[in-house]
Amino acid sequence: MLHLSDDLAYGPINPPEPRLRAAWSANELGEDEDPKLIAHIEEFWSRVAGLRTDVVAWMSRRYATEYCGLLELLSRIQVPISLIDVAEIEFRGLDGAPSPDTSMAFGFVGDPHIVEHNLFDRAIHLSSTARDAYLAEWQTLRDENAALRALTSKGLTSAPITHFDDTIISCVTSEWQSCARVVGESLFRTSPGPFRQGGGDTFLFSRLLTLIDEGVLEGRNEQELWSMRESWVRR
Repeated sequence: MLHLSDDLAYGPINPPEPRLRAAWSANELGEDEDPKLIAHIEEFWSRVAGLRTDVVAWMSRRYATEYCGLLELLSRIQVPISLIDVAEIEFRGLDGAPSPDTSMAFGFVGDPHIVEHNLFDRAIHLSSTARDAYLAEWQTLRDENAALRALTSKGLTSAPITHFDDTIISCVTSEWQSCARVVGESLFRTSPGPFRQGGGDTFLFSRLLTLIDEGVLEGRNEQELWSMRESWVRR
């Protein structure tokens, strides 16, 4: 099984070249470029390009990261592809209670879930019509080449890098709070209802630091480098 480590829900996707995306993240988000991660992503796409057999893609269309990964995969391969989408499966926890959040991302699905729900038997061959629709959607997003791709009930929508800023600000109070707490609350609020947005805590923390740098919020850090758990923020 191959795993894509690149979150295409944020950053440039036209072209989605790993080194260009890493440079963008370094410039816009302050992330250090990771040569090993870049090499891993390049190796993933190289191996995908060499596939000559049918492909089975595992994902949840409720998760922007996995949805974008599927769209890029479809744009790169010509072999037949089947899809196992866990978005509508009714998972349950160990206590037997409903666990709807599990279907928000295939990354949340454990081996016992795969066996219990016979997920291997749920693979659906992607028709040429469905494939063309996905490719058209991705081409539109690539043409727009926005900083973010947010997931809504209507599908993926291009959005500016500031798209979640108001949500982040709404999580900050007049009292000092750890940045980790604010990021955690922001992560929850930016993924309301049935959808999970991409970017994760790393992206939201970078935006929180930007809001501090711009004077929108007040920050305090006792270490040389900012970290979520050792820094604080307030209005």
